[in-house]
Amino acid sequence: MNISDIDKIENFYTKIYNEDERLEKSLDRRHFTEKAVKEEIIKRYATPGEYVCEIGAGKGYWVGRLLEMGCYVKAYDIVKEHVDVINERYTSHPRFLGAKQWNIVEVPPETKDVFDLVLVSGPIYHTKNIKDKERIIDNSKKMLSCGGYMLIDFLPPVNAALETLLNRTTPNAVSLTTLKPDEKNIFSYDTVADMNYLCRNSSMQVVRAIPLDGISRLLGKRLEEMSEESFEEYLGFMKRTAAGSSFTESLADLSEHSVIVSK
Repeated sequence: MNISDIDKIENFYTKIYNEDERLEKSLDRRHFTEKAVKEEIIKRYATPGEYVCEIGAGKGYWVGRLLEMGCYVKAYDIVKEHVDVINERYTSHPRFLGAKQWNIVEVPPETKDVFDLVLVSGPIYHTKNIKDKERIIDNSKKMLSCGGYMLIDFLPPVNAALETLLNRTTPNAVSLTTLKPDEKNIFSYDTVADMNYLCRNSSMQVVRAIPLDGISRLLGKRLEEMSEESFEEYLGFMKRTAAGSSFTESLADLSEHSVIVSK
């Protein structure tokens, strides 16, 4: 990942978009669904007392949740401001192992420590070159203990197309012909098949692909108009899908945010 790409990412998260607003403070049901389903997945693979590393941790929302779950947590992010915020928030917590700035694309892990669970939360989102994506998974794998699991977040291209159609002024637009991001778009998009290919190239076994929020973006205001009972049913449907069903992988390709579980 070149310096100009890093500068764009840092500018986006420090000047344009606040990740805390989406994960901690957002009250809309689309974002609530994403958080609730991801937490279900993390709880399935993170046992109290285990060691967890999050790469691309942002300002530490999942670091905090993992600490509450009883895990020991190490965090990395490419944005220095994010790292400073995480260290300030959690430095006094007895199970917090610290946060450091790291460009996972260019630099191998600095430590020989291994973790029971590795979350690759943001790097694939912002890496457009396939070789760079392979390096991300290779470097993350070096931090995974034998028998451990890796959760890799990715953005499916179909949902990016929906965002382009629904919001023509979005900076996250893609070509509706090729589904490739526009020049100003700092995000990158992958199908389940793409992620399976990347994992296989790194000798990782894919357990499953999981949609976090399904077609929540397409539902939009209808989610907000649902009764509490109907929304709970929708949320339950998404959680059951995450646990595994015959159409889980298909929905993962339509979702706004999805996760690959590998080992």
